[in-house]
Amino acid sequence: KSIDDYIVLISNDDVVVLTPGWDDLVKEHFKDESVAAVGATSNYVLSHQLYDTKGPEIEFVSCLSFFWIAVSRRAIDQVGLLDESFGLGLCEDLDWCVRAKQCGFRLILDRRLRVHHWGSQTFRRMGVDTQALDLKNRALLKEKHSL
Repeated sequence: KSIDDYIVLISNDDVVVLTPGWDDLVKEHFKDESVAAVGATSNYVLSHQLYDTKGPEIEFVSCLSFFWIAVSRRAIDQVGLLDESFGLGLCEDLDWCVRAKQCGFRLILDRRLRVHHWGSQTFRRMGVDTQALDLKNRALLKEKHSL
């Protein structure tokens, strides 16, 4: 199967992939068939994916934020798509990561990949109460996976 067989999901709040040759880095990771997804670092994201967070250049992690994510076709085929019961978003990425790990896949954070993320701009424009949505979806995540 081709190592080019992956998709990249990009939040509409992202502007620039700052890493030249990012696609070659991603292709290299997907040579390992146990890798479901490769994530990047950013200026606006939860802790372990922030630009200046200390850690190895390439790290296997338990979850990735999907502001920018490369996902292998084989993982999509086995894990499935994002669960639409999470509605507009928040926690749908964590849910997918849990399901990928349950299928035996691994997730990679590659700190060489850097993406500028404006963060929550669409939710603000839509007037979404992100705190309420996050609470609702965290409860759904906990119930779904007995966390």
